[in-house]
Amino acid sequence: MYRSIKILGFALLSLLHFEANALVLSPSDCNATYTCATGDATANPDAATIAGLMGTTTVLDLLYKANQGGSDEGIFTGSYNTIFSNSSTDPENADISWIVGTDFIDSCGSFDSECYLSVKDGNHNPSLYVYDITGFWNGQDVIDLNAFWPNQGAISNVAIWGVDNGTSVPEPGTLALFGLGLLGLALGRKKIS
Repeated sequence: MYRSIKILGFALLSLLHFEANALVLSPSDCNATYTCATGDATANPDAATIAGLMGTTTVLDLLYKANQGGSDEGIFTGSYNTIFSNSSTDPENADISWIVGTDFIDSCGSFDSECYLSVKDGNHNPSLYVYDITGFWNGQDVIDLNAFWPNQGAISNVAIWGVDNGTSVPEPGTLALFGLGLLGLALGRKKIS
């Protein structure tokens, strides 16, 4: 019985420990490291624009969007936070972080799904970068954006596009509580016998 509890405890600790890695992107990664498309749109892109640029027929949803100096939008608005940096009015860097709640790992974390990140400027050429981050981002690691339009423009918004399939993955804390409940049941059963 002790060995079973020890194995269960190790399994729970393994679930709680995960290595955080950042997905680092810059304009130089466009088609050098990641499949990427650029556009020259003055208006903010919609799902059809992103799908057209990336050559997909999948109907995409706006999962999360952060507007520099404005509010967030999308299905997962309460789960992510974006910090724009280098300048309060003309940022060339941004970090997108998972903060709490549901992430969209099912939409972005596997190669059989589709997930895209768009980075938009006001009116430079190109004014839009769209990266295919499918399978490269797990929904929880930081997305670190660097050196977009240095000395000539600014990031006006960043957005993540994919398919909202209505499923979510339990947070590590939820899994730990479930595991502790199972452990309690096992110990309670041992006392009864």
